[in-house]
Amino acid sequence: MHSDGSVTRTIYQPSSSISSHSEMPGPWQKVRLVDEFDADTWPGSIDDVPAADEEPGPSYIVAKGKFSTVDKLPSHYVRKSEDEKHESTLVRKSERHDYVFVVEHSWSETLTDVVTLEGIRKARGELATLLISVAEDSLREGLPDHDASKLIAWLKSEGTEWFAEAVDLYVESAVRAKLHKLSTDEVGEQIEKDFTKFFAKHGLKKLEGEVAVAFAEAKLKTLLRKKDGSPPSDFAVQSILYWINLKQDENRPDDDETKTPLEQATDSIIQRKHGGQEVFDKRLTSLRERILGLYGPYSQPDQFDYRMTMSGRIVETNGTLDDNATVTWSFNGGEVFPFGYTMRCRSLEIKDALQKKLLGGTPLAGRKSLQAYIAIMADDDDLRGVLRDCVKKGNLNPLREYRSVHDIEEDDDSLKRLTKLWALLKLPT
Repeated sequence: MHSDGSVTRTIYQPSSSISSHSEMPGPWQKVRLVDEFDADTWPGSIDDVPAADEEPGPSYIVAKGKFSTVDKLPSHYVRKSEDEKHESTLVRKSERHDYVFVVEHSWSETLTDVVTLEGIRKARGELATLLISVAEDSLREGLPDHDASKLIAWLKSEGTEWFAEAVDLYVESAVRAKLHKLSTDEVGEQIEKDFTKFFAKHGLKKLEGEVAVAFAEAKLKTLLRKKDGSPPSDFAVQSILYWINLKQDENRPDDDETKTPLEQATDSIIQRKHGGQEVFDKRLTSLRERILGLYGPYSQPDQFDYRMTMSGRIVETNGTLDDNATVTWSFNGGEVFPFGYTMRCRSLEIKDALQKKLLGGTPLAGRKSLQAYIAIMADDDDLRGVLRDCVKKGNLNPLREYRSVHDIEEDDDSLKRLTKLWALLKLPT
């Protein structure tokens, strides 16, 4: 970020993540295809990454450009949802305020996600309805000698309520983790604690392993019946446990010939009623993304590394300072959920030459004096105008005249600000 508000940006990212809105080379002055490299061991900068060999084919792109304003910086990153109706991008905001002796620069850039509270609630309902519909049809066709009506009724009532509660808890845990600025490991620990309480509330230690199997078996034996009203067969119960992946047989071949009647029924129903497995999987992925975001816990999260150099001295940031003017952020996609990951910094650029010319020194140098000066000037347009007149005339006479007027008028607020300003600029009383 340059003093005049212009921006120089260098990017290194997968070719597949380049936004269609960012034409290459377009406004970028330097573009080349490169191979993936290890940033931890690479000795140089992004600018120094060598061009890729033609084989096996470059997978990354490096581009550099200078843009007159932040608005001119192209939208160069995108990740689309499965249905391509939503996308994750980088959204930037920049402000520049000239307070005569000091210029304040503010920058924020947010990697967005695709979730909203309303969207999460709607998608979780659609997902529950879809899966219960498939389950109902599959149980009817795959276990024709059993009555699953009570099991389906439980899924539509208490089971759906549990699912909604679990989704809300996951979102709440993610938001709380962000508010408390927890690390990735701490986030995982927090979510595990929250769900331990959730399962305990419903009479479970946890919903995994033998505990989950025992719970599911008990439910099935209670809610599932043969058509004659007798308890369900062990084959039916075990078929359902394998069907919902609570039990797995590592030695079982993964082919159509070894599938149970229940699994075969599900395949047939998905083919007949839901457009086939590929269409069905895309719909599941789309609903999952609307609930857990594009960078959810179900896949290897993308890694983002970002460095920003500001004009002047950085006085506020949520990143890690490398030096007075440079800040870095390093995060993975899991930290983007639910409402995006925002990188912020604010810097103060001191006009030392102007201070020396008008004030005879540089009284505005330390962070404390700079912050105090900004606090005075930010809410006083008249005072900023007076100091600009001082710059035009090359002396402080306009400021002295302005103070004498306020001394006479006894304007308490203005006089207080002027008194503080006088002390900060170390002017003779």
